[in-house]
Amino acid sequence: GIMGAGTQTAGLAAGGASDSPPTSKSTVAEYDGSSWTNVTSMPTAFSYGVGFGLQTAANIVGGTSPTSNRNLEYDGTNWTTGGSLNTGRAGLGGSGITTAGLVFGGTEPARSTKTESYNGTSFSETADLATARGGIAGAMVSPNSQSVAFGGDTPPTTGATEEFNISASVITAAAWASGGAIPTATSLNSGAGTQTAALTFGGLAPSSTNASLSYDGSSWTSTPNLYRAAYYGSGCGTQTAALNVDGTPP
Repeated sequence: GIMGAGTQTAGLAAGGASDSPPTSKSTVAEYDGSSWTNVTSMPTAFSYGVGFGLQTAANIVGGTSPTSNRNLEYDGTNWTTGGSLNTGRAGLGGSGITTAGLVFGGTEPARSTKTESYNGTSFSETADLATARGGIAGAMVSPNSQSVAFGGDTPPTTGATEEFNISASVITAAAWASGGAIPTATSLNSGAGTQTAALTFGGLAPSSTNASLSYDGSSWTSTPNLYRAAYYGSGCGTQTAALNVDGTPP
């Protein structure tokens, strides 16, 4: 039930539980790629939480003794208390860095799907796992925005793997919506302007017309007529500076 953070050559191991008797520990050690050195112990002894971050900027979160919403932050020398989890649990997974972390799953004591993100100050609930489980593992692709969660106990033991992705920009597919209708049904008419300042002129309604109307984004209003009735013309320009080219007849 030991908790870890950091990299292969600058690792951190915190807490955990001994077997005989089963007792949680507050011991902390740092790893330099070849050997371990004991450093400042955690202020609280616990196990089966999760760690994320670097050796000199780490978070150790959740855990037992009892199931907890604790969040301890380590700066390479000292331990302080950070913003608490919204839901206390043990056996959870995690990834990220201390200013952009992600924790997921665990037991509450029921198996959990809950996921929370950390911004360096507080935890916020975000999209749940599809499969509730404890004893889950995690890895980071990009801090707080791309992670992978795998394994755990549902029960039984599972190999389920899930990817977490969050985007800074969301693109919505294009779609058409109803606007204000032209008062008289018209075809082969000309147009100019923008969505909220448009102009239509000429066309067949059902015979050739010189009618001209302006649009404000919701409704149409009559404007001075085209100088002659025509359809199949080509329109361009703006609502207040438009051009009609060619047209029939003749």
